[in-house]
Amino acid sequence: IKELGQYGEMAQFRNSPYYATKNGKIINMAKKIEIRFENAGNYFRFVGYYNLNRKHFLVHRVIWEAFNGPIPEGLEIDHIDGNPHNNNLSNL
Repeated sequence: IKELGQYGEMAQFRNSPYYATKNGKIINMAKKIEIRFENAGNYFRFVGYYNLNRKHFLVHRVIWEAFNGPIPEGLEIDHIDGNPHNNNLSNL
């Protein structure tokens, strides 16, 4: 893992050890590791352990929620530039 300060501003996801960065990374603070993503169609996802019950989470939705709160029902989070691998907060 890089020095944590190199990731810039981070926000916690759902009271878990997972933190999102504004440039689209997920950090497991309990293990001090950057999470590797897996492909889920056109998007990236990861498996959330601890109090997240081994559910799969789409990375762009985690980034948005960590910084902005829960996504209101019926709303979608999309990528401004159309690139589903660009999960920078400013692109959502």
